[in-house]
Amino acid sequence: MKKILSLIILAASVQLSFSQDSTAISVAPTKYGQIPTPSGSNLRLSGGSWTIEAWVFVPASPLNQQMFVVETYGFSATGGFLLRINSDFHLQAYQIEGPSSSVAVNGTTSVNLGEWNHIAACFNHTNSMLYLYLNGVQDASAACSIPTSNTNNYLNIGARGDDANIWQTIEIDEVRIWNVARSQSQIASTMNLCLAGDETGLIAYYNFEGQTTSAIADQTASANDGTITGFDASLLVDGVYDCIGNTLAITEVENSEFMIYPNPAQTNLTVQTTENILSINIFNSTGTLVRTENKNTFSVESLPAGIYLMQIQTENETGKVRFIKD
Repeated sequence: MKKILSLIILAASVQLSFSQDSTAISVAPTKYGQIPTPSGSNLRLSGGSWTIEAWVFVPASPLNQQMFVVETYGFSATGGFLLRINSDFHLQAYQIEGPSSSVAVNGTTSVNLGEWNHIAACFNHTNSMLYLYLNGVQDASAACSIPTSNTNNYLNIGARGDDANIWQTIEIDEVRIWNVARSQSQIASTMNLCLAGDETGLIAYYNFEGQTTSAIADQTASANDGTITGFDASLLVDGVYDCIGNTLAITEVENSEFMIYPNPAQTNLTVQTTENILSINIFNSTGTLVRTENKNTFSVESLPAGIYLMQIQTENETGKVRFIKD
């Protein structure tokens, strides 16, 4: 996969790092990420809200099997929560309290096969609802009065929560776990961006950048580090976008940020910024320049469906933001 640069949007002068390489993990039977969640871990969420996000590359011709992304629950469905792709290639999330007390929400839209997909699940404790989001768009919701109750010793990335089984090989990148309920607009606005690791409510962040061994580093101060079981170099694959590497200085204007909407887009795309836009260069997934614009809102209807990188130049700043054309 051709990787795409992404920008951390900050409100000060900063040094941002990008690289010529990016890393994700490919999970297969007995090979997956495992994060310890002992008593006292902040991943043992109890009584509150949560949000799980990840990028997942689904094979072009997958087996009709479930794909496990982030899961923590014990044998006989002991309390926890999960985000997966079901055998119909739709998203699925669970809130689990005990063997006879759980709620599932099932998506209605198939993930894109042979492509990276951003998937997310959210439990909002305030309104007692479970939500699913596919590529930044709400896909399903369900009422859920069951409280969050995670009592398990491990959280799995790419394997079932109870028995660590894996039924379908997939690639996983940019795993983010929050102890807050993130809205659709919040998920959509940051899903294409690298995170700093200190965002409010972010309690675990695994971007796998620089991964060379079995050790998985949490990019937050929570230090929820883990390991890749059955590790070998073949598990390290090309990721969805780059966040580290050679230093590139970008001057950010105070209180300035780029927002694009809608994302994914079908007809028109809007870039929201406090700066005057000088130019917008749009590159396809092979790095070829396919369009140049100088307006905040423009048509993308003629672009083929796919993933694009938008390089935005204003009078005072430069940024790169990724978008999907449906």
